[in-house]
Amino acid sequence: MTGSLQIKNDKYYIIVNLKENGKRKQKWIATGLDVKGNKRKAEQLLRETLLECERAPARPVSNILFADYIRAWLKVAERRVDSVTFQGYKLMANAQVIPYFDQSGLLLQEVTRSDLQAFFDEKAARGRKDGKGGLSPSSLRKGRLVSLVSAAV
Repeated sequence: MTGSLQIKNDKYYIIVNLKENGKRKQKWIATGLDVKGNKRKAEQLLRETLLECERAPARPVSNILFADYIRAWLKVAERRVDSVTFQGYKLMANAQVIPYFDQSGLLLQEVTRSDLQAFFDEKAARGRKDGKGGLSPSSLRKGRLVSLVSAAV
């Protein structure tokens, strides 16, 4: 796997060269670093990103449970997102997502849109921890539940 740094609008971007279905594909990743005085930091980020991409499995392992995949995704997200965002993801995953999918026993490759819709329907009907009904649409959206599940898949 190869990559390079590019400058766009006085900011560094990492370009990772991937191969999907035999074709080369480029992925642009914003570093948020200004060009002035940050070349070494940008190069270090490039090296770390390439190592992460090489370690990540190219295709989902067929025998991994969806709940275990969410747990693994959280470990990656911890390094990639703001700490406040991560805390929201972690809270929602541990309180809502992981227990539901642990109970279902679904494998990652078996999860369909209808399974995800059933999950959201269940949480909308009976998602509150106090047992007094479901989560509101606002809680489903603002609580990062939709973001968490869709980002993981």
